[in-house]
Amino acid sequence: MSKKTIANIIKGQDLAIAAPDSTVQEAVDIMRGRGIGAILIVKSGKLKGIFTERDVVRLFSSPKEAKGHTMEEVMTPDPDTISTRTSTSEALQMMAVGGYRHLPVVDKSKLVGIVSRRDFF
Repeated sequence: MSKKTIANIIKGQDLAIAAPDSTVQEAVDIMRGRGIGAILIVKSGKLKGIFTERDVVRLFSSPKEAKGHTMEEVMTPDPDTISTRTSTSEALQMMAVGGYRHLPVVDKSKLVGIVSRRDFF
């Protein structure tokens, strides 16, 4: 049985990304369509933020309230990240301490993946 590593968790991922000027509705549609809980906000190939299903619930009490808002307005900017060399125990500890369900994976300033708590179990 092989040990889970960050590198093998993210292997073959098709990242869900949106631009900072994308709307909340566009991001929610992507998350809903792909059955995922987070979308990465990217500009010029660089990670700028993250937007999660928890953000939707925390920020908006109705779909009408979300209308017209962009990712840049509501994303968590400059999120904490891990690398493919981060151990799974370190990643889980970081999630527990920060209260995160998702962590972007960045190597040498390049976005390479995302992990969620459920990936470890």
